[in-house]
Amino acid sequence: MSNDAWDLDKNLATIERQWAGLVALCEDEPVFRAKAPDVSAWDVGQHVKHCAIVLTRIVGAIDFLVSNTDSGKGLGPKFDFALPMLESGDIPRGMGKAADFLLPGDSPDRVETRGMVEGAAKMWKGLSAKRDGILKSEATFAHFILGNFTAVQWVRFMAVHTAHHFKIASDVLNAAGMENPVDANLQAVN
Repeated sequence: MSNDAWDLDKNLATIERQWAGLVALCEDEPVFRAKAPDVSAWDVGQHVKHCAIVLTRIVGAIDFLVSNTDSGKGLGPKFDFALPMLESGDIPRGMGKAADFLLPGDSPDRVETRGMVEGAAKMWKGLSAKRDGILKSEATFAHFILGNFTAVQWVRFMAVHTAHHFKIASDVLNAAGMENPVDANLQAVN
């Protein structure tokens, strides 16, 4: 594919940078607890924990696709907007609600959440070494709303979804008058 959105190496590099940003949001209790209800119903910690949950599940899905290269082959997204959304690198706010199994709870523990992020990153390190398998797999695995994505598309979704939550966390921190410890470059995927 000629579209830059599907540049696997670029998306893998973006995800590698994102892990440190998620950990940085877990470093300081006031940052982790920052809340701005006019920006988001969730505090920063809830966004981070949600990302940790989602990333763990996606890493598992990609690993499945690399190991089961024909599963769901040929199936694609349910909606015409899904791939253009991933290509643009932007998930519009309020577009969808997280499934119950992806919710972070009301007051996530900062240390536990950091451990979840680090655990997902460790799983990712093992999987990202399978770059060629990710690239070659034609299998698909279903997003609970959007439909089926290939491993390459799931990698892009990881980068875009995490950037989406970095943007919201940044807006929460700005609205709360707090300094953002995360590099602004993590808020965008191009």
